[in-house]
Amino acid sequence: MEQKKVTKIIVDNIFAITLAKSLVFHKRGKHINFLYHFIQEQVTEKKIKVSHLKMRDQVANIFTQDLQIDAFQKLKSLFRTIDRREFGLRSSVSN
Repeated sequence: MEQKKVTKIIVDNIFAITLAKSLVFHKRGKHINFLYHFIQEQVTEKKIKVSHLKMRDQVANIFTQDLQIDAFQKLKSLFRTIDRREFGLRSSVSN
């Protein structure tokens, strides 16, 4: 199946982006295997676009980091959650 759109990969690791975009062998990246070369090839062929997301904007941090309340509220707002009280889910159940 032919890919119609570019796959976007958003990461918070600038070194990973540099490795994916650069055709230069990096001394620090000598342990990286064929997967690195595959990703690099896909970027070169414009099948994958790798871009940076600042760590403070990484939504997964809500699960993995100890956050200040303002950072927590900001990340929480990015989720599409529903307050179950709005729908009265428990109040509609009869015993």
